[in-house]
Amino acid sequence: MAVALITLNLLGNLALGFAFFYGRFRLMAGTGDEAYHFFTGLFAAFLALFAQCMGMFYFIGTGKMIRQAVDEHGLDPGYSAEAHGFKIRFFPVASLAIATVMATPILGGGVHAGRLPVGVHFAAASAALLLYGVSSVLGCRLIWRNLALTMRVEQSLDQKSASTR
Repeated sequence: MAVALITLNLLGNLALGFAFFYGRFRLMAGTGDEAYHFFTGLFAAFLALFAQCMGMFYFIGTGKMIRQAVDEHGLDPGYSAEAHGFKIRFFPVASLAIATVMATPILGGGVHAGRLPVGVHFAAASAALLLYGVSSVLGCRLIWRNLALTMRVEQSLDQKSASTR
């Protein structure tokens, strides 16, 4: 699961980057196709949102699993605290990334309708690309650390069950 989430984050970064650079260097230069930018941007936004939301659910699920193992088997409560710390660090950044990624196509629709200047959409896309990149790097680091924590919890469970035999 961890490798799949890291791969999704990488693909989300690539897709957002492609849509951003296509819009900036082709569409704003007058040589690009607006419909192509619309569909690639929409696909990139959905992929990025899916990756961030799955990351959030990953931390919720593994945190609950670790807390349950600690409670039921009397393991070190530091495991639960460490898992909770990962979630606390990831959620604010991921939430900001999600909000900016969601705002970008909405503001792009305003530009398409002629209600907003292109600069507003460009600024939102720049912020989304930056925040999503930061969130992805942080998320990937925390996912690896969470995976190591999960393995330590499993080892503790194995040792505890071996000592009770």
